[in-house]
Amino acid sequence: MPNNKMERFTRRARQVLTLAQDYAERLHHNAIDSQHLLMALFIEDEGIAARVLHDLGVELAPLQAAIERISPINPPSDKADADLSQGSKRVLELAVDEARKLGHHYIGTEHLLLGLVRVEDGAGVQVLKHLNINPEDVRRQTQRVMQERTEKKNNAPLKGFETLPIPSGFFTDRAVHVITAAQEIAVEFGHPLIGTEHLLLGILRESHGVGARVLRDLAVMPARVEKLIVELGSVKVTPQPTTLAYAPSFKRVLEFAADESRRLQNTSHLRNHLVGTEHLLLGLVRHTDGIAIDILKRVGVDPDEVWRQTRRVMGEKASLRPHIPPPKPPLAGADSDYTLLQATIFKLLEMVAAKTLTLSQVAELFSALAPGLKVSIMEQADLISQLFQMEKLQHYQVRLRVTDSSGAETPGETMLPLTRLLTEVDTFLDRVINQPETPLVYTQDGFTLEVRIEKGEPDV
Repeated sequence: MPNNKMERFTRRARQVLTLAQDYAERLHHNAIDSQHLLMALFIEDEGIAARVLHDLGVELAPLQAAIERISPINPPSDKADADLSQGSKRVLELAVDEARKLGHHYIGTEHLLLGLVRVEDGAGVQVLKHLNINPEDVRRQTQRVMQERTEKKNNAPLKGFETLPIPSGFFTDRAVHVITAAQEIAVEFGHPLIGTEHLLLGILRESHGVGARVLRDLAVMPARVEKLIVELGSVKVTPQPTTLAYAPSFKRVLEFAADESRRLQNTSHLRNHLVGTEHLLLGLVRHTDGIAIDILKRVGVDPDEVWRQTRRVMGEKASLRPHIPPPKPPLAGADSDYTLLQATIFKLLEMVAAKTLTLSQVAELFSALAPGLKVSIMEQADLISQLFQMEKLQHYQVRLRVTDSSGAETPGETMLPLTRLLTEVDTFLDRVINQPETPLVYTQDGFTLEVRIEKGEPDV
């Protein structure tokens, strides 16, 4: 597929391709076929495709069994990495066509799923049929979810209500939705302070998140929580409040959630520090004097059981996640502790988000301490995406392309200077608000990095 089309793939769509390759290689298959793409669409659980599959009743164990029935695990071999089969290439071409027909300039997980079900003789469709799901069901449900998302965007959550900024930190899209929902829930109940009880109900309402699944497994139902919020929550304010504030207990839960993310996930890679709905839930049960914990106790749920069930669900999902080895130390010939380096970068970005440091100061710091520091294009993509989130530019998508001196696109492991990147991006962010169509381009050591942002509609 031409590079200009691949550049239109959303971050999640690209992650699906990575997950599919990893899954194919775990089964010792020589090629990435549509059944591997189907599994990847399911486990990339923040994409629209995953929501569609969940809505249609797809579950992990039956899906895995159906795939391995059609394409059994092969004996281990020393063959090279799996590449896309002709069938998978056809799926990608049809995904591009689906996006074009829908008038979308981006290609998300929903388009990949629609493309997959158009290949009726493909292994992915065979797997769905084994699960009693036909392609037309998938198409109808995908259209329904996309329409629902459009309607949600077009309707203000509540009249006269202005959402608060999301507290500083790195959250998954679902976690951001939960925090925003907690604000809306506080307004619904007439509470001027956003507390732990609103966050608990927000987790439940984000029904496809890990946190909601854990609570459902423990028989915690939204209607019961709503009733207990009325009984145990703050005094209602009339008319409904239009000015809100985060309660100290809410902020403390977010701190606990960030800590849970760091403790539970692989700290050797910056992106793994994202706080998801599962971490918000674990943060809630660590805050032992909040209203949320009282509600959980009222419905017969022990905090320790929340912890155990969360670990159980996360372990189940992690069993199909790709194992990404830590990147090589970025300083040639140095025995640097890369984990400590990533944690340092992460902490500095938190300080930028909190406005206690500027990007230019961070660039100066690295220039003084490690002027030769280089990071891979994947790390650069993560950093730029995080910086854009801090600047409230979530409605833009970042496109990165690295070329060598001949103009050929280079692989993702290309190492480029971090200090130069931070300096360039600092200037870029000043300009991007007024001229978002102008790309950032810089050349270093024979390589050219182009960062182009586009106003788009990434997966929800």
